[in-house]
Amino acid sequence: KGLEFPVVFLSGLFHVFNLSDQNATALLHSRAGFACKRKSADGISWYTTVPREAVQLAIGRTAREEEMRILYVALTRAKERLIMTLAENQPEKAILSAYEDSADEDSLRYAVTRSNSFGRWLLLALSRHPDMSGLLSRFSLPVGATIGDPGTFDIQLQRCPDPQPVQQQPSQSVSTQPDPALLKQLQQQVSFVYPYLDAVRAPSKLAASQISQQPVSESGENPRFSTRPQFLTEEGLTPAERGEALHRFMQFCNYSKAAQDPAGEVQRLAAAGFLSQAEAESIPLRRVARFFSSPLAKRIFDAQRVHRELRFLAVLGEQELSRWRSDIRGDGVTTVQGVADCVFVEDGQGVIVDYKTDWVTQEEQLLERYRPQLELYRMILEKSLEIPVKECILYSFHLGKAIAVTP
Repeated sequence: KGLEFPVVFLSGLFHVFNLSDQNATALLHSRAGFACKRKSADGISWYTTVPREAVQLAIGRTAREEEMRILYVALTRAKERLIMTLAENQPEKAILSAYEDSADEDSLRYAVTRSNSFGRWLLLALSRHPDMSGLLSRFSLPVGATIGDPGTFDIQLQRCPDPQPVQQQPSQSVSTQPDPALLKQLQQQVSFVYPYLDAVRAPSKLAASQISQQPVSESGENPRFSTRPQFLTEEGLTPAERGEALHRFMQFCNYSKAAQDPAGEVQRLAAAGFLSQAEAESIPLRRVARFFSSPLAKRIFDAQRVHRELRFLAVLGEQELSRWRSDIRGDGVTTVQGVADCVFVEDGQGVIVDYKTDWVTQEEQLLERYRPQLELYRMILEKSLEIPVKECILYSFHLGKAIAVTP
């Protein structure tokens, strides 16, 4: 709409409108309302009702009004010439039907409302047009009164010739030789290898936990995240969700109050909205009390500075990361983000503590899983804090012990 062209072709004008919506059992119209078929008493057959017939007529009228607007737009796009083609298997029958239906105004109005194609509308409009006289003379029919503006039309009836049978030509085998220069060029293009493929395959961003290629928990889940909603659990929280709850407790609790009264501190965080009631009930109070009575907790209390949930973001070269990830090669860079559970400073040097809730039987299992991650923490935090990191510690709540991570 809005565009004009010197010459416009309108084809397929006998294509039938899609009025299938009005054949449904239940009908709805914005003005006529709702109506539906009724079921017979035996429950086998359906029959229509007067309200449904009324709604069906309203839907058909609305659909045809929209089709008329589309046809109007199509007819008004040509500047100089408009060429319309109406393909019909029985053209004489279509012309005579339109001529009879346009005999008077009432018949024409009814025929327009019952038409199901653009071609039918055009024949109704042209059947009484003076330029139709040549075609009507074939049937000894008078033109009659002119409908609307006369205009200028060149109306022709042409028959398509019968299709000729296609003769099958015998197949011939032709042997040709390729152009050597073109063949060499194609081979060079096909064998091309992008020189920076390693940089394309290398990830642009990684979480610090992804640096280690070992699973972060025996269940295969990251203890920080759970993809299963809590309401789907019939027997309480999953191990991953309990681990997440304990990490959140260690993040927001008051260390001094937690050391004196772990249960009271849990309830305080639940009342403040940091923990749900189910999460609060899952906190292992004995293991929490064991941590706060440990030598590691005393070092944290005596530290010069303590950071909890210390977030970091660093850009590392792929050569630096290749020592932990064999799939990272090249000269590009990768952004690494992570969170250190606890970092405290004593004697001017940093100590990194990572809390773990994994169910393990030996501390070597944790060291094997998390050593690369802690080594990365050490390298990044030494740069961001601008102090040497003298020690990395894994604290296992399940084992109840601090595990030193040696380089």
